[in-house]
Amino acid sequence: MKNLMFIILFVFSAVIGFSQQVEKKIMNQLKANEYNALSELMDNRLDLCIKEDQEFMPKEEALNRIKSYNESNPVSTWKLIHGGHSKANTSRYSVIEVATNDDPYRLMLYFTGDMITEIRFE
Repeated sequence: MKNLMFIILFVFSAVIGFSQQVEKKIMNQLKANEYNALSELMDNRLDLCIKEDQEFMPKEEALNRIKSYNESNPVSTWKLIHGGHSKANTSRYSVIEVATNDDPYRLMLYFTGDMITEIRFE
């Protein structure tokens, strides 16, 4: 029983640690106006919501809109504030608090498997 608890704790810690590394890589690149990590993780089509504008679109179009939004609202600082996953571990999400010079916002990333299927700037 003790070994089982250790294994569960180890696996949970590894999943959380990996998740935070992915978000850290994405946010550091957004802060530097680089988009390689984000592009590599985006599904070929995804839901993109920027404030009130939400659309299901191809990856390239979503990336262009994110670049445009990020150039108008450059990241000053960010903090991962919440995350979770489905019971079956087939999807997960992260909520990131982002400070800018003007309007702070929350960035929500939704993953199905290892790919981002939805991005929300709220």
